[in-house]
Amino acid sequence: MGMKVCSQFFLVFTLLLMLGCVSTPHRGDEKSVVLLDAHASQSDVVPTRYEKKIYQVLLAETAYQRGQFQQAVDGYLSAALGSRDPALVERACYMALNADRQDAGLQMAQYWVSLEPESVKARYFLALFYMRKGQLKLVQEQLEQTLSIDVDGNALGFFGVAEILGELGGHDALFVMQKVVADYPDNVNALVALSQLALRVGEFDEALSSVTYARSLMPDRVDALLLQIQILQARGDGGIAIDHLAHAIDQHPADVTLRQWYAQLLEASGREEEAFVQFKIVESQSPMDGDAIFSLGVLAFNDSRWALAQTYMQRLLDIGGFNNEANYYLGWLAELEGTYAEAIEFYSSVNLEGAYFDAQIRLAYNTAKLGDLNVARGYLESIEPEGVVEVERVFIAQGELLRDARQFEEAIEVYSRGLQKLPGNHELLYARAMVAEAIGHNEQMKQDLEAIIASDPKSTNALNALGYALVEHGGDIDKAEGYLLRALALDPQSYYIIDSVGWLYYRRGEYAKAIEYLNRAYNLGKDAEVAAHLGEVLWVIGDYEGAKDIWDRALKDAPGHKALLGVVERFSAQ
Repeated sequence: MGMKVCSQFFLVFTLLLMLGCVSTPHRGDEKSVVLLDAHASQSDVVPTRYEKKIYQVLLAETAYQRGQFQQAVDGYLSAALGSRDPALVERACYMALNADRQDAGLQMAQYWVSLEPESVKARYFLALFYMRKGQLKLVQEQLEQTLSIDVDGNALGFFGVAEILGELGGHDALFVMQKVVADYPDNVNALVALSQLALRVGEFDEALSSVTYARSLMPDRVDALLLQIQILQARGDGGIAIDHLAHAIDQHPADVTLRQWYAQLLEASGREEEAFVQFKIVESQSPMDGDAIFSLGVLAFNDSRWALAQTYMQRLLDIGGFNNEANYYLGWLAELEGTYAEAIEFYSSVNLEGAYFDAQIRLAYNTAKLGDLNVARGYLESIEPEGVVEVERVFIAQGELLRDARQFEEAIEVYSRGLQKLPGNHELLYARAMVAEAIGHNEQMKQDLEAIIASDPKSTNALNALGYALVEHGGDIDKAEGYLLRALALDPQSYYIIDSVGWLYYRRGEYAKAIEYLNRAYNLGKDAEVAAHLGEVLWVIGDYEGAKDIWDRALKDAPGHKALLGVVERFSAQ
């Protein structure tokens, strides 16, 4: 009970300070402030006007905490209008803004400006409420007033104007900003702020024009250069952006920020070798730069330079700051080496940030590889997925663990449970169809693939899988051809779809067509299964040497491929 009274006292004391009613006693004849006492009789206490204000504020804050926003605004409005305290008026403005009380907010903002005409924040609030009411001319007037207030050479003013107009968005915002900066045609801050707003509302030409002129006035301004790069990227002019950065780096070779941007842009453009060189320079200039070290590690990983990737990721752990990402990649690297226990240790070190979800999935796979299927499934069932994608991935992972353990019926049951939560989910339908085919449940497979195609007629995976399955299992060959040619038209460079078309013509006895398609597929993908198909067709038409040659070449790249070995063994025995 005593604690509650103490807390209430400090709240009242704070409000008294806010209202400007508390000061250090310096005259013996001053009357002390009488706090409201709930236990005192009405005849004992005569509330002062300050106490009434405090009581109004307390009621308003209580209403706000309870979600009674309209009542809170009314309370603050009443208290603030009778006060000359800007802090109280500012709080009333925030209340009105949150409660979407435009008229009350406008009234408060106007009062605030009358109290503090040199307050940039007050004028921004007034402009914001004018903006909400669509009074663009008055918005412009208030924002122009802020530029006459000296705040760091007006730099904050222009960027603040752009920020508040960003709330409005669209052509109206850009129109007002153009009016505001019209009197400052050569002010670089004004031009950059205008460019930022134009980029924000999607007017790329205006954004590029403004920032380009700003850079002509001040070529060495780095933030303007980086803004120009952003705009060029947004326009799809990545090559021009790279050229601009390359030129800037030639002029400022020691600028780490510019070089980091340059490296990132090269990486995003697929020029990974060049990106690696630039990140190495960043690393030499700034050896503890975690971003550069992480990028070098990822690039090395993508290039299959496992030992180098491991070195960079271990360095990340040593310097700190990227522990989640480093542990995740180190786990992946250990998994690639087949050291599953070590991979589990790394994945277990990824905490609730960053790559936690992916790490838990990989943790389950590696546990299953060590033979602990039940423990692996326990990991997956303990995950609390967020959103459709994560729910889908958990069910897919559980099904794959069971499929790999050849527990096909259980895998189908898991996918079916997933489809109860995510009806019609294409990934789950496809996964169930593939497992159903593996155990001869062809009708289930057909239904699932047809459901995907009905929902998405451009699903190349489903079209190809259904067409190929009809060829393999003696279905309607003409219908299979229709599915496969539709898939090929959608993705003409897919070697596995081309392989399926070639296999269809082989089953039809059209060997010349089959060899044409299978050769195309093998040249595109160098895939062992395609080699098995092509060799089989060559063998059947009597080209034994051609068949052996293609099989030998494929076995050098994939010596343990089961389907290829099976075909070689079957025909070599003839």
